[in-house]
Amino acid sequence: YSINGTTINKSTWTNKEVKVTAKLKVDIAGYTLVTKKNDGTWQETDNQTFGENGIMYVALTDGRNYGETQATANVTNIEKNAPSVNINLSATEVTTEGTITATVTQSDSESGINIGSCKWIYNTTAGNIGTNESSYTGTFTSVTQNLTLKSATVGTYYLHVLSADNAGNLKETIKGTITIKPTTSASPGSTTHMASEIPYSWE
Repeated sequence: YSINGTTINKSTWTNKEVKVTAKLKVDIAGYTLVTKKNDGTWQETDNQTFGENGIMYVALTDGRNYGETQATANVTNIEKNAPSVNINLSATEVTTEGTITATVTQSDSESGINIGSCKWIYNTTAGNIGTNESSYTGTFTSVTQNLTLKSATVGTYYLHVLSADNAGNLKETIKGTITIKPTTSASPGSTTHMASEIPYSWE
C-alpha cells in the first residue's frame, strides 16, 4: 500500500488515492501476474490505484487462460467525508462584561476526529476564513468542549471552528451572529440629576 510512492500501513487513514501492489514470492514459469479492481477486467499489471474503498483481486495467467483468484487485498482506509460539527450557544447577546458559553461537539464516524488539529477563533469576520490552522488561535482537548467567549469591544462577533479527522479532511463551521453591547453604569430604575437641579438652602 502506498500514497504518492510512499509506503503506508494499510490501516492508515487517508483522503488520497491509494496504490496497492501485489508481489509473487516465487516465479512460476509460463505464468504472469494479473490484477483487477472490484468487478473490473483483468489487467497484466501488479498494481491498482483506488480513489475510494474497494477490493483488488490477484490471479495468474498463461496468456490465454486466467486461473482462479489467488489473493485479494481490501482497501478500507480511504475517507473523503468531512467531520460533523454541532455548536450550541448559551446566548447570542451579551454586554462587554459578560460571557457566552459555546458547546462544540465534533464527530466523525469513520476515521475519527484528530483533536490535535482542531482549532477555533472568536472574531468579527462573518465569512469563511479558510482551513489553514494558522488562521486560528484556540485549541481543543476534547471532542465535546465548552468554550468561553468574551469581548471588551462592542460589535458583532462570530465563532469559527476548524475540525479535522484522521484522514486529513478539514471543515470550517461558523456560528453567529453574537452581539456585544456596551455595559451601562446606571442601575435599572435609577434617576440621575445634575447638582444644579437639586434645591437646597443654607441655615
